Amino acid sequence: MPINTNLRRANNFRRTIYKQAKSQGLPVQWSMKTDRMQQVIASHMRKSHSKQNASKKIANAFRSFKSNRSSKDHAALTAINSGDRTVEIPLKQFNRIFRNITAPADKSLMAHIKDDYGTITRSFNLRDHHFNADNLLITEHDAFHSGADVDLDILPTTTIELQWYSNPKRSRSERKNFFPYLTKADYSLDSFQVYAEGDSVREGSEMPCFLNALVQAEKDAELVKQISQTMIHSGATTDFIKSTAKQFYLHISVKQYRLRDDGRKDKDTTHYGDKSLPEIKLGACGKHIFAIQPTKITLTSLNRYDLVEKHGTSFVLINGRVKTEDKRIKFLDSYDVISYLYHNRETHLTPITQSNTPRLLNNEYQKVESLTEADFKADNFREIGRVNGKMMHGQCPFKQWDKETKTWHDLSYDVIYFDYETFPDGPNNEHRPYRISWKVNDEPTQAIYGFDCTKRFLDSLAPKSRSLLIAHNAGFDARFIVKHMTGFSRECNIIDAGTKLKQLHGYYYGREIVIKDSMSFINNKLADLPSMFKDACKGLTLEKECFPHELINASNYQSMWHLTSLDAYADKETLISNAKAIEAIKGSLFDAKQYAIHYCKRDVDVLATCFKAFNKMFIDRFGTDVYRFISMPGLAYAIQHNEGCFDGCFSMRGVPLAFAREAIVGGRVMTRDNQKHHTKHQLSDFDAVSLYPSSQSNLEGYVRGTPKLFKGTIPNDADYYIARVRFNSIKTKRHFPLLSEFDGEARLFTNELVRQTMIIGKRALEDIVEFQGSTYTTIEGMYWNEGFNDQICHTIRSLFAERLKLKKEKNPLQNGIKLLMNSAYGKLIQKPIIKQKTFVRNTDREPNKIEEYTHKNIHKLINRTPVSKDIALFEEHKAVYEHWSPAHLGVQVLDMSKHIMNEVMCLAEDIDATIWYQDTDSMHIDRDKLDQLADAFRSKYGRELVGNGLGQFHSDFDLEGSKGEVYASQSIFISKKTYLDRLECDGNDVKGWHIRCKGIPSKLLQDNPLEIYTALFNGEERTFDLAKVCSIDIDSKSQTVRKRTEFKRSIQFK
Repeated sequence: MPINTNLRRANNFRRTIYKQAKSQGLPVQWSMKTDRMQQVIASHMRKSHSKQNASKKIANAFRSFKSNRSSKDHAALTAINSGDRTVEIPLKQFNRIFRNITAPADKSLMAHIKDDYGTITRSFNLRDHHFNADNLLITEHDAFHSGADVDLDILPTTTIELQWYSNPKRSRSERKNFFPYLTKADYSLDSFQVYAEGDSVREGSEMPCFLNALVQAEKDAELVKQISQTMIHSGATTDFIKSTAKQFYLHISVKQYRLRDDGRKDKDTTHYGDKSLPEIKLGACGKHIFAIQPTKITLTSLNRYDLVEKHGTSFVLINGRVKTEDKRIKFLDSYDVISYLYHNRETHLTPITQSNTPRLLNNEYQKVESLTEADFKADNFREIGRVNGKMMHGQCPFKQWDKETKTWHDLSYDVIYFDYETFPDGPNNEHRPYRISWKVNDEPTQAIYGFDCTKRFLDSLAPKSRSLLIAHNAGFDARFIVKHMTGFSRECNIIDAGTKLKQLHGYYYGREIVIKDSMSFINNKLADLPSMFKDACKGLTLEKECFPHELINASNYQSMWHLTSLDAYADKETLISNAKAIEAIKGSLFDAKQYAIHYCKRDVDVLATCFKAFNKMFIDRFGTDVYRFISMPGLAYAIQHNEGCFDGCFSMRGVPLAFAREAIVGGRVMTRDNQKHHTKHQLSDFDAVSLYPSSQSNLEGYVRGTPKLFKGTIPNDADYYIARVRFNSIKTKRHFPLLSEFDGEARLFTNELVRQTMIIGKRALEDIVEFQGSTYTTIEGMYWNEGFNDQICHTIRSLFAERLKLKKEKNPLQNGIKLLMNSAYGKLIQKPIIKQKTFVRNTDREPNKIEEYTHKNIHKLINRTPVSKDIALFEEHKAVYEHWSPAHLGVQVLDMSKHIMNEVMCLAEDIDATIWYQDTDSMHIDRDKLDQLADAFRSKYGRELVGNGLGQFHSDFDLEGSKGEVYASQSIFISKKTYLDRLECDGNDVKGWHIRCKGIPSKLLQDNPLEIYTALFNGEERTFDLAKVCSIDIDSKSQTVRKRTEFKRSIQFK
């Protein structure tokens, strides 16, 4: 199988540099560029050189210490590798011996991280992680993301408990990926991925064994390539083999090694696919699968492996003498050989350690090296339009399976809007809920006050009821309900993204509960909602948010406070004014309880009123119920589908999808020439109006039909294509280049791509020719020639016109349409979901359910986190056998969006109108050149550049209190997403700042921002405490919410 060797070598080199720096305690992060890591190491070495003489003086003492430590390490390693008991060791010691822990095929090793109190805080399956105990982090890898450092809430004194779990004997989730042993004698089994001790042939990265087995079985290389693109994970499960046989019309038999209860070897053979087809015979031992083929190995050579080095593997012993030519010599097939070795692994094999476990090549490295006709078979494409008039209406949160009709039926349910108030309490500053307010359907809003508010709220729900709970930022509020759940749905009962919760499904004593987040649809502050839905609110407003969160605690939350106790509160006057309005001021006392109840109930009333209005808009306008979806992109996709935007269009899988995905490139974000700049003249923030809706409206339409293969010249009848090309020259070097490459860390737009090969869409290729004078050679690609469905153009234009009309009428529906248009393309480029999370709870009937679940699902387990005494959250590999996506439609949208920007920016550069910074849909440009640019644009394209219509641009700086046009009088551009503008305006003397800094909230930069950005511009390091503005720390694993007391982040731009 072809692999990207250069990328693999680069990643291996980068990983080596990273580990070297971390082993010395140097301040590097995985997000750093490789050359920056090397600079850090070089600087450290220069400093340490002067200390070498002093180091020699303590060398003898250190050798003595090291000898004692090595003895302890050896004892610990022996205990762990015995595999029959749990071992607890210090974190630092684990880091030293980790690479010599064996990796047997029949067991999995779990690392339980313990805090200073001996409590397990997180458990990891070490097959899926690389532990770096020196730096207290886990490096996680998966098929669609690069390695990421995940900080752990542990201390250097933390201990690790190592526990072996026996693998289930017949598990459909067990992944066949590699043979975890080395043979003591060299039987030349390299082709079966079984290697001898000291074998130099074996590489650090290799093909998953199922794919290698198909190669061994002499299956067509193109077929193996197609199968590799469906292998989202690095191993093949039973279900994957079954799915592969069905999808690719194969007959696969797997002879599986089994161990009888009496210890004898046994086997069984399972057939997958159509038995009338030619049989592909595979064998399986432990977690390894291979082709069954003849060998030149005898049973005698297996029994007497001590003679193999001298006599080879093709001998027998007759009367004690070695015979290599005898009619009685019988050779074994590969199954007999490997199963024999595996059955006698205690004497014949050496376990592979964690250090030399191979990195398996899956979709992360299996790029499409070439296309063939076989890649374009009909079953790789599926129509996504309104086939047979079928519409998309989402999924009811509550359903019931009807055994007679064998269909799902929607069930009725209550909609409950809710909100918590909490305060940090205890030594860990964990947030504790003391009040909840909620509103059931159209009933009056209720509230419960006290630490038992969650239990009392759940008890108030009707027995056997079904309730859809909605909160604004459910990622915060839902954490306080999870620990009270008495049960959860069986699979994937929580869907989240970081700290954002999408959906949670569980039970409370027979009451079925689904929690969703309103912010998945309306990503605005709650305080903004009344102005967005004015008609619905009918005077319901949120007064200025003013609540003494910092003052309330466990000792006073039930009390009447003397007004003097509010002196420490920054906005005391507003607080007292709000309290008086609801009669929460009693003489010289402040009624904290009454104020808190009003505050929370008011939030719930606003959320319920606005979200119900939001839902009604979509029902009236599109016939779509928002409650049946979990996010805006899914809702927007369904509406486009129902409008007919995808009729005649197809989604793809396998090789065509992988090829199209390589053409997906997001918006350009960069400073001019990727350099720092400090300007002291007037600039405008020239912003594209609704860039992605503009892009969709400018398309000829979504391309119809299925793609066809071409080699060399692009066919004349191609309406659209995605091609692999090699760039021969780039005539015009741009300050904002059109082409980019991904360096393993970030996307870099550059002019230096001559002789480079790239997969690129039609519009993007035409742009590089038009705007940079490039020449290229076409290698291959796929094209469409069945025309376009232009309904998306009409839908977007209609929605945009409707929004403008509603905006003039001050109708809040315009906000819903705006959200819809901005979400209209996201689902087109969605990656496969390769992980899932599941809550598991011990119950009276199943008191050991968590441990049983761990044993049963150890093959797919990534990590396990205790949530409470009886609840644990499991993160697992998701069983993905196929992934469908209309990615080529997403390429159309993204490329057109960049074309809209290229027309303007390249023309500006051609007339010497300097642009200093671009962030996807906007640019900082010399203000005095805008009129000239508008004239040139009109002359070249015959369209008006400036305006508020689709495809137009306008100045978009915002300055409160300004009169007239706002501009930047001084700007400092540091890097992507990091810049500063000093804002002024034509009409009055109002001034302000426009502050952006990736990773640092702008509130932390408002105190003398010019001094801060000047220092950053000069390469100085600055440290900020994010806890000052981001005090809430949500742990989406343990389901805890804590108050941060310190959260420092340092930034520096060399």
